[in-house]
Amino acid sequence: MIPRTSVRWRLVAWVTGVLLAVSAVTFAVVYEQTGNELRAEIDQDVTGDIGQLAQTVRSMRASSPESLLARMGTYLRAQRFSATSSLLFASIPGHGSISNPPELLGTGQPDDGETSVEQVKEDARSRALLNAPTRISTQWAPDIGNVRLDERVIQVGSFRVRVGAGEPLAIVKRAQRSIVRSFAIAGALALVLALIASY
Repeated sequence: MIPRTSVRWRLVAWVTGVLLAVSAVTFAVVYEQTGNELRAEIDQDVTGDIGQLAQTVRSMRASSPESLLARMGTYLRAQRFSATSSLLFASIPGHGSISNPPELLGTGQPDDGETSVEQVKEDARSRALLNAPTRISTQWAPDIGNVRLDERVIQVGSFRVRVGAGEPLAIVKRAQRSIVRSFAIAGALALVLALIASY
């Protein structure tokens, strides 16, 4: 005959194992689904942003690359970048580039707390944004982090212009961190209650 105490602890172990397995699966599904949905929303916003930027730049008329850059700069400076808005940039190969966070494409001057070597590396990664794929992809932007970025090469009169739009992925990380905290708290409480009830 199996002792009652042994049966009790087997039951506790079984209930705990099932609860942990169900919680782990639920957490994984919610964590991934939340990230996928937020990234899909960001992609949709970026697609709209790049379309609007391309259309605006195409409507600009300029007699020289310098005057076109100046007009694009005026437009981009009016579209201020923040944690809740899009980063935008435009470049005319061989003539220069402009962006709404001015430091996005490299400043050449070290930021506060950065060495010259660190700034050189950061500027190199900034310039790499101008060679990103002409489709939506995840890229790293200085002082911003990972962004979902879309780029297009358009013709404006006789000039070829590369335009780009992106949004930070920080919101996805924040949402997923919140899910981790919520599941940790809820899971711990559920586990304690399950242990007490099953015992």
